[in-house]
Amino acid sequence: MYTKGKNGELWYVDNFVTSKGIFCDNSCFDGGRSVIAIMQKLLDGNDESNATLVAAAPDLLAALEGMVAVWDGPRDRAAVRFAQQVIIARAAIAKAKGLRVTQSTAKSSY
Repeated sequence: MYTKGKNGELWYVDNFVTSKGIFCDNSCFDGGRSVIAIMQKLLDGNDESNATLVAAAPDLLAALEGMVAVWDGPRDRAAVRFAQQVIIARAAIAKAKGLRVTQSTAKSSY
């Protein structure tokens, strides 16, 4: 399990003091946000890339679970359901890479 927002929102990256933080909006602090993790400022400059990858973890998990569910499920309309899961997976991959997720991003190939 992992922390989810009050309306199902997933994690996102934002500035936190001098580094990047991973947050989830929730009701713990009366509409505030919870800190999931703080990415240490690294000399190689990859703190933001690392943060976007970690913030995408729930999206990547959901995409993989959806693909496995299609694989394990009934075969009728499996191709359509799988294609829908590929769109979700592409959006999760774009988020992990720090790209802006748009409808065209989710439907394009990598």
